[in-house]
Amino acid sequence: LNQGSYPYLIDGVIKGDFNLALIGPVPKREKKVKGRTLFTEKIVALLPQHHPLARKPILKLNDLRDDAFVLFPHGYILREIIMNACGQLGFT
Repeated sequence: LNQGSYPYLIDGVIKGDFNLALIGPVPKREKKVKGRTLFTEKIVALLPQHHPLARKPILKLNDLRDDAFVLFPHGYILREIIMNACGQLGFT
């Protein structure tokens, strides 16, 4: 079992270091691998119990624009997805 960044796992499959990687999202521009969606997953915000938004049944990313939050380090695709989504809403 290996764990690593999105590019590391894709590269490992291409080089034959391992036979498969479980990653997301499916790499659409990489011609040397084939990807299939196994399932989809919602991104969840974990909030302290007394946070003003903690009792809302549904949050939108824009609801969190004034809150600081923790992401994966640079190089992880989930960070890039969230940063791009925040940017589209006009905040970082």
